[in-house]
Amino acid sequence: TNVESQLIMAADTVDRIMHSPDDDQELLDRIIRAESMHSVALEVYGFHAFDMMLQSAAGKARVRKSGRENTLEEVSALLGRTKRVDTEDILYQFFDARPKEHSFQTAQESLYDEEIVYSSTPLDELMGADAQGEVHARFKTVGKYALKLLRNPNYSQDELCSPSDLFGMLAVVSNEAELGGLLRDVAMRASKNSAITFTTAASKRKPLFIQGSPDYVRGVCEQLPPDILRHLQVKIIRNAPADHIYQVAKFTCSLQMSDITIPIEFQFQTAADRANARLGKPSHMSHNAKQQGGPLGIITGSPSDLYVIYNRKHSIDPNGEFVNSQSIPHGEEMRQLYIQSRRTLSRD
Repeated sequence: TNVESQLIMAADTVDRIMHSPDDDQELLDRIIRAESMHSVALEVYGFHAFDMMLQSAAGKARVRKSGRENTLEEVSALLGRTKRVDTEDILYQFFDARPKEHSFQTAQESLYDEEIVYSSTPLDELMGADAQGEVHARFKTVGKYALKLLRNPNYSQDELCSPSDLFGMLAVVSNEAELGGLLRDVAMRASKNSAITFTTAASKRKPLFIQGSPDYVRGVCEQLPPDILRHLQVKIIRNAPADHIYQVAKFTCSLQMSDITIPIEFQFQTAADRANARLGKPSHMSHNAKQQGGPLGIITGSPSDLYVIYNRKHSIDPNGEFVNSQSIPHGEEMRQLYIQSRRTLSRD
C-alpha cells in the first residue's frame, strides 16, 4: 500500500542521513526531506515512535556536522540513566494507579543504540471509570534533546538550567471543564508527593502555565485551588481567531526516583486544541519558525523550511483530524506529497 511505501522510504531516509555525505548541501537536503515529508506523514498516520526516531536521526546529523558530538554522547548517557525508570512507574507517581491496559509504539535508532518508546494509556485506567481521554508519554530522544540544548542560550547541561521535558506527558480530554478538573487533581496529587518537586522552566516565571483565550484561561483557573494558583503564570491571548490561538495548560517538575532525577513536563489539552496544535495556525512548526538563535555551525534550517512542513501537513490532513494508518483514501495525497518533495529538493 501507499502507507507501506512511505514507511520504507522513511526508513531509507534515516539510513541515508546516518551515513552522512561529505557535501553539506546533500546532507541538508536529506534532513529537510526527512523533516518536511516523511516526519509529516508518520505523525499524521499515527506512527509516533517512528517519527521520533526519524527526527532524532536528523537532529544527531545536525549536531555531528557542527562538531558537537560530545553533546550527543552526554545526552545519550543521561537518557540511558533516566530510562532505567519505566514509564509505568512514572505514571504511578502522578496517578497512584498502575494501568492494566497500555498501547506502546517502539523504534530503534542505531547511533548510540537508542531505544524509543511512545506510550498511550486510557485515562479511565488512571483516574477511574468515569474519566474520558488518554495520556501519552515519552522520553525525549537523543537528537531532539541535544538540539534543544544547543539552540537555546537559556539551557545548559547543568541540572538547574536543563530543558524541563526530558520526559513528557500529554493528557488529551474532551473539553475544558474536564481539562480543568484533571489538571487540578493531578497537580494536587503531585504537590503532596515528596518525590515530586515543582520546577520552573527556563522560559517561564512559575511552574504552572496556562495560555489561551480569556474564556479558556478563566474556565481552567476557576477549577484550581489557591495552593495551585500560587504556582501559576498565565498568558491571555486576545483579539485573535480561535484557530490562531495555541491553548494549553501545563506544569513542570522534577521526579526523584532513587538516585535518578527526571525533569518532567506534563501538558493538558482538549482534543480540539490538540488537533489545532498539530496542524492549525499555532502549530509547533509555525512556533519554531519564529525562533532564531543557536550556536554558529549548527545546521539549523530556516523558517521557510518549517513553513513548508506546515503547508505539507495541511495537504495531508487539512482539518487536523487523526488519519488511521489503514486509511487508503489518502494514498493519492501521499503520492502527490512525495512528488512535491522531490520537486522542492530539485529546485533547492
